Amino acid sequence: MENINNKPLIGENEDSSKKHVEEKIGSMVLAETTKSEPETNIIENQEQSGKQKAERFINRHRREFSIFARDPSLKYITSPDAETFMFDASNIQVIFPEQWFKEDDYSEDEKLFSSYHELSHFTDMRENPEVFLDNFAQMGKDADLLAKKWLKKHPDRASQDAVARVYCKELHCLYNCLDDIYVNNIVYDRSPRFAEGSDDYEDVISLYKKLGFEEADLTNIPLHLQMSYSLLRDEMLGDACGKSIVDDKVNNALSKVVLGQTIPEAVDSRLKPVPGTSLVDPKERYDFIRHFIQPQFIELLEESLEKAVDEESDQSQQNQPTEQQDQDEEAEFDPFKDFRKNSRFRDFLDNNDENIEKSLHEWKEQKDFENMSDEERRKYEEEKRIKDFDDRHNITESQRKEDTRIQNKIKDARNEMRKFWRNLVGKSVEYRKNRIKYQRKGHFNVSSYIDRYAETEERKLQGNLRTAEVYDRNEMKRIIVDQPETIDISLLVDCSASMWGDKEEMAKQTTALLMYSIKDFNHELDRGRYKTNSKLRANTEVINFGSDYDVVKPFERKAKRNGENNNANIIKTISSINNEYGGTDDCKPLDYIQNSISIEEMKKIKEKKLKKIVFEITDGRPYDPHQTSDKVKQLAREGVIVVGFQIGDVGQNERDIFEQIWNNDEVLSNGGKGIYIGQDISSLPTKLMKELSDSLNDIII
Repeated sequence: MENINNKPLIGENEDSSKKHVEEKIGSMVLAETTKSEPETNIIENQEQSGKQKAERFINRHRREFSIFARDPSLKYITSPDAETFMFDASNIQVIFPEQWFKEDDYSEDEKLFSSYHELSHFTDMRENPEVFLDNFAQMGKDADLLAKKWLKKHPDRASQDAVARVYCKELHCLYNCLDDIYVNNIVYDRSPRFAEGSDDYEDVISLYKKLGFEEADLTNIPLHLQMSYSLLRDEMLGDACGKSIVDDKVNNALSKVVLGQTIPEAVDSRLKPVPGTSLVDPKERYDFIRHFIQPQFIELLEESLEKAVDEESDQSQQNQPTEQQDQDEEAEFDPFKDFRKNSRFRDFLDNNDENIEKSLHEWKEQKDFENMSDEERRKYEEEKRIKDFDDRHNITESQRKEDTRIQNKIKDARNEMRKFWRNLVGKSVEYRKNRIKYQRKGHFNVSSYIDRYAETEERKLQGNLRTAEVYDRNEMKRIIVDQPETIDISLLVDCSASMWGDKEEMAKQTTALLMYSIKDFNHELDRGRYKTNSKLRANTEVINFGSDYDVVKPFERKAKRNGENNNANIIKTISSINNEYGGTDDCKPLDYIQNSISIEEMKKIKEKKLKKIVFEITDGRPYDPHQTSDKVKQLAREGVIVVGFQIGDVGQNERDIFEQIWNNDEVLSNGGKGIYIGQDISSLPTKLMKELSDSLNDIII
């Protein structure tokens, strides 16, 4: 189907015409623009499909729809599955049922009125989205309270959520019927051709008969639905087909005088727009419904529910249901399901409430955004960006808060590291003097003159000595310095039971500082690539260890494609550091790192194309000091820089073991070392970053 919104609409091209149309929108405009087209008796090919006929209908009335809704952004689509016209709030579009167009069951005006009905719902909701959201929330609260009350009488009959869903669905039915009365009166006001007493009012009557409201006797349906449907039916068909026949209990509820009026009288005076005026604030409507109509409806609903549950119980006893059937019935508790399944009534507002709520939230945000100051908008956009990011990556609120807290702690140290990265990346390009021989200008070179003596003498005889190439000239030549292609940094964090308090806090800050600093480093590299042509990237992985180990943050190998995932992993990693990993067995993660180095990577380490660094933070002695020492030495022999940090108040024996593992000749000769932090735990982040700086300061990028 052609996207009708791509075609020019009234008001899209000229501001003046838009203003003119908006001033005239109302009864007269739509009376003039819609009267002629349906009366042209357009002959449609009987072989056309319902979809094609629906599309032709949309194209014929596109201009009127835009004027009526006062919004050219609305979309109009057809659906083979829709049973009636619907407003799809989630996609801001009106759905036209193709089956209505297959045959001649519905007239042009019946279909046009149905379209205006849905557009009126859109206008009503778009104008005051916050009120509709509040009403949805209030219905949910009312349903929860009613469900609790009902379950006191019927304990274990169903879950509270299941019972609340029933109450909520029935309350929606009441409000939907009253909303339909309201929006139909909007149609009468904006398109008087359909108003009561007009020539085309017969089409409205005919339409509601086809929607199942022709029969006046409603006594065979649940009491509460008799009330809601009779209000809608009497509004649309009461004078033409007679008032609805309802149960005496329903009639008593409707006849009850509140504030000097019965419910039908109140609907006429309080819940309809006044012709020729702006829309009625839905808050006023809903407040009145909640306080003066809903209580009567709930009384009837309670009685309907009791009757339906009793009938279900009698039927269940006769059929002797299985335990599985009981569980299924409890899960989908809905005593009125069979009625709705076989109901003759087809409600216009047959929409998905979740989709409607989603759109209402979007419209509310848009209205709030339009009323913000520039500073408020920037803050709002940033918060929304963060929320969308967290939703995409399943980041919890507590994880986000912890990340924000830690980032504030490391802010100064991170800024210092940024300066280091800028200075380091600045070394990547050198300009060297280069002396070029055999030039026509520059410094006279005796050797060049001798080399080209014959040629020079010939030019001298010709009087063209200026072209003699016997000079030297110095120029600055731009040289890209050799560099590694990859830097891989593994951080092993001791998360044993003793790593609590300040030790856990400093481990978090150190880990965050390392990860965010390497992210900053890559950013500096990206900024300078147009100068350096460098392929270099730095990657980090974080491994928590205790009795076992967990790679909580893997290396980010493809930054452009996985950059967002890497950012999410950083946030999650910070919160993952705790003291719940049991003992202190660093052999397993060291062995994991050693086994993960491929033959190709070992070759690159030797060729200085890959720089691999392993940092370990621990507060105690490992399970097997000899095995840990062997692993550290093996990594050092393979060219990996291994650096250990011991933090906390440790005994002399533990400190001696640490020295033997990390400060032996084999480790030291390959650039590694062990650093005792002790009780000066707060210095851990800066000391680890100093070791990183020293490890990278010798590379030329």
